[in-house]
Amino acid sequence: HSPFVRALLDAKHGIFAEGVSLQTAIANVSNALPQAQAPISMKLEALPQGFCIRPGSAGMGKRKQEVDVELWALLQERKLDDYAGHIAKRGGVTSLEELKEFEEKRVEKLELPLLQSQRFSKMLQHVKQQEKKKKGSAKKKQKNDPSSAAEAFRRQLDDLEAQGDVRAIVEGMRAYNDAGVQWKGCSALSNLAGINADNRKAIAVAG
Repeated sequence: HSPFVRALLDAKHGIFAEGVSLQTAIANVSNALPQAQAPISMKLEALPQGFCIRPGSAGMGKRKQEVDVELWALLQERKLDDYAGHIAKRGGVTSLEELKEFEEKRVEKLELPLLQSQRFSKMLQHVKQQEKKKKGSAKKKQKNDPSSAAEAFRRQLDDLEAQGDVRAIVEGMRAYNDAGVQWKGCSALSNLAGINADNRKAIAVAG
């Protein structure tokens, strides 16, 4: 029967009403009570402007448009989707790629509430760790991929030919059973052999 509780929990104007900001809900409670019974509320400066306990579907759609799909999904997973617009505006983070480049020392400048700031920091650390693992895995795969190594050597053959490095060319041809390497290596040796007898002798010695 309490007027205060009825106003606080009002389905359309209370603190749990969909799309009603906390500041507006508290103001609605104050307006619904006699002046002598006006509630004393805590300061809400730490909360983003327009913070809602239950954001309306229209507000959610608007926030979703401010960031890309990948980042939106991640923010939802980390329970930070209500702060998507705030993060985009304060931190300039509107995509997953921008999040990867975001520096951890800048988290405080987002001025998020403590709990959300901690969640954002953990999310950022996780994203950076995943990106580091991904790059390390790609680098390792490239290193262990014979075709990638063969392609790298094939690109070096022009320089080796210019240097007259017969032994390096022959050793590379032995190491990489790759059609491109074999063809370009033979072409390089043929060109060197046509220059002088010393090159032909070096080719023979190299086997």
